[in-house]
Amino acid sequence: MTGKYDSENNVNGYFPMFFDIKGEKILIVGAGSIALRRVETLLTFGACLTVAAPECRESIQQYGDTGQLTLLKQAYAPDMITDDYFMVIAATDNACLNREICREGKKQGLLVNNASDKSQCDFYFPAIVRQGDVIAGVCAGGKNHRLVRRVAAGMRKWLKQFVEEEGETD
Repeated sequence: MTGKYDSENNVNGYFPMFFDIKGEKILIVGAGSIALRRVETLLTFGACLTVAAPECRESIQQYGDTGQLTLLKQAYAPDMITDDYFMVIAATDNACLNREICREGKKQGLLVNNASDKSQCDFYFPAIVRQGDVIAGVCAGGKNHRLVRRVAAGMRKWLKQFVEEEGETD
């Protein structure tokens, strides 16, 4: 393929894109280990998070004091999802509930991510590789998380060395 779309050789996948999410409102429903990873990643990029769950692990609660995270200690209700949000992340341990959350998010015109069903995701969360101002995301289309972890680890080592050789550090 040389610059033109070739439907016979089209490779399905998600286009990697970088968004400025500083100040964007994001709703995360659920407060387990996946939700925690999303919280930690999204906060580093300046998002304003709301986490909704009847029970919340202490590791998420600690972020409630940052001013970037609002914790709603309640079960999901459809009226939580409004067009004030940029995206909604369904990260509960209930696949049916996650589907319902995504349906409601789509009705509101929001980007949605379902931690339990990649077919309902508008986007995937990549492994983040960051050194100074250089940020890369590694993704395998939701198929091979082990490979993504290995590639990201290798890229972190390489990028750290490369940036240090160039004399650019955090």
